[in-house]
Amino acid sequence: MLMLWLNLCFGSSLDSSSFIKRKGKSEYVSDEQSINFDDYFIFLCFLSSNQFQFMAIQEVIGFYKENKKIIVETFNSLGFKVYGGKNAPYLWVHFPGRNSWDVFSEILEKTHIVTTPGSGFGLDGEGFIRVSAFGHRENVLEDCIRFKQLYN
Repeated sequence: MLMLWLNLCFGSSLDSSSFIKRKGKSEYVSDEQSINFDDYFIFLCFLSSNQFQFMAIQEVIGFYKENKKIIVETFNSLGFKVYGGKNAPYLWVHFPGRNSWDVFSEILEKTHIVTTPGSGFGLDGEGFIRVSAFGHRENVLEDCIRFKQLYN
């Protein structure tokens, strides 16, 4: 029933192939990590009852998409591969051959920026950190300067 409701709200963003069986339990697994910004935007606009709410939601989503773009450009300029961010405000930065907890600790200690170790999401997250595009623009810009100082 939940899948039917999600498909009605979000179209083909989710389908039955997004679910897998592991150890007798169904777990949600998506190649795209989650419902995309644009589908979520449409859903929120459907819930809103007037044009002002519609435009306000569009503006907020655009703001976080711009934060995402700034973060991706920063890590790409430093030679890192960045994944995600298409359907959620979370980016996965790959640190090949590095332990995700070590990278997390290095960033925290040297830049005072909190990221999330990828291994916290399972074995496939090892070697990655997760960075969020949620935040004030001035903080995102400052964090990007600190990342550049650390890894340049």
